[in-house]
Amino acid sequence: MNIRKDQFKLFKELHDQASTFILPNAWDVNSAKLFEAAGFKALGTTSAGISAALGYTDGEQIPFADVLGIASRMIKSLSIPVTVDIEQGYAQDDKTLLQNMNGLIEIGAVGINIEDGFHYLDSESEHVFSMVDRIKTIKQHSNRIGEPMFINARVDTYWLKVLSEENRFIHTIEKANSYLAAGADCIFIPSVDDPKLMEQLISRINGPINFLLGKNTPSQEALTQIGVARLSTGSAPFRKITAVLQGISSELRDGKYESLLQDTLPYSEMFDHLK
Repeated sequence: MNIRKDQFKLFKELHDQASTFILPNAWDVNSAKLFEAAGFKALGTTSAGISAALGYTDGEQIPFADVLGIASRMIKSLSIPVTVDIEQGYAQDDKTLLQNMNGLIEIGAVGINIEDGFHYLDSESEHVFSMVDRIKTIKQHSNRIGEPMFINARVDTYWLKVLSEENRFIHTIEKANSYLAAGADCIFIPSVDDPKLMEQLISRINGPINFLLGKNTPSQEALTQIGVARLSTGSAPFRKITAVLQGISSELRDGKYESLLQDTLPYSEMFDHLK
C-alpha cells in the first residue's frame, strides 16, 4: 500500500466535494496537530508562518532545506494529506526544481502551492523559467516516476495589484487557463473576496479555483453556492497568534498578566494532541 498515493487521491477528491473545502495552513507540528485534532481532512503549510517562526522574512529567504525539514516533521506526525507552499519553487532551473520535488515526494507531501509573482515584478523572469515551464516540468516528472503531485498554481495579479482592473481580470483568466493546460490541478487567486468577481472568474476558468481567506470573504455556504472549490487560510492563523502574543507582551511589560492566565490551556493538556 502506497500511503502517499492514497492521500493524494483523497486530497484531489476534496476539491470535487459538494461544499467548499476549507484548508488550514500550519507552520509547525503543534499547529498541524491542532488542526488535525479539530477534524480537518487535510492541511497546507504557510510559507510566511514557517519563515517568521524560524526568523526569516517571506519570499524564499529561508533555505529550502529548512522548509523541507519542517514539512517532514509535520507529515510524519499526521495521518492526513499535506500540501506544501514552495513559493516560486526555490529554483531557477528544472534540475533544481526536480530535486526539490523529489525531496517533497520522499517526505510524503501530496501537493504543492507554487506562485508566479515574480513574473510581474521582473520582466526577464518569464523568459528564464516561466510558470508554464515549471508546471510542465513538475507534472511530466511526477507522471514519469509514477508519483502524483497536486499542483495548486497561484496567479498573483490581484495579490500584487498589477495592471488596470479590466486587464487584470482578463490576464488572470488567461494565465489561469494556461496553467491548467500545462498540468495544474487547481488555480489559486489570492486577494479576491468579492462574491461577484469570484463567480465571474469561476465561470471563465477551466478548473477548480482556490481563494484566500480575506476580511470580506463570504460564508462557506455562500462560497459553495458560487462554486468555490477551496478556501485557504494562508498566514491568517499565524498572524492571529502573533497578534495575541503582542498583546500579552505589552501587558506583561506593564506588570499585568490577568489575560495571559485567562482561558490558557492547562499544562496537563498541552501535549495531549501530540500523543
